[in-house]
Amino acid sequence: LGKAGDEIFRIGFDIVPGSYQVDENTWFSNRTWHLVDSPNTDIDRGNNDAAFAPRVDDCRDESTYENEWSNSSPLVADCWQIYNNIEGDGTWTVAINFHRELVNYGTCAFGVRSIRTNHITTVFYYVGNDDIRLTIDSAIEQMAKTDAAGSNRVGGEGRFECQPGTQLINWGIYH
Repeated sequence: LGKAGDEIFRIGFDIVPGSYQVDENTWFSNRTWHLVDSPNTDIDRGNNDAAFAPRVDDCRDESTYENEWSNSSPLVADCWQIYNNIEGDGTWTVAINFHRELVNYGTCAFGVRSIRTNHITTVFYYVGNDDIRLTIDSAIEQMAKTDAAGSNRVGGEGRFECQPGTQLINWGIYH
């Protein structure tokens, strides 16, 4: 059994060697980390030094960015915390045609959903930690605004292509 926030889940069989099933549509790769208590982006690095761990880039660097900012958008500080929490390496394996929230902290969440598959036999795709980090960094740089109360907020969505092949994926930063 594992735990993410207040939700307890059963860790299932490995669909990909070294990965763990989080729920019926989401798997997490255990290259150097394993899931621990909330928020679900916390990582037990053990003796691993994340600063020297390889980063995983499973999606193309080109992404679209659409500003979805509002007064209820996530706090930039919470999104930066996700950025810091997933430093090192890590891959999320997600089933095709399902929306999945991959990481969250405080008011900020990052989720994905496939919108096109080029391979009839493909049932999942990969999103690496560096894909999430680069997307959060670029989204904050391009779309962050200060609300009337003086809080820095960011909200947006876009698309990138991920492995295997060229799976077209919608991503979102939301509250």
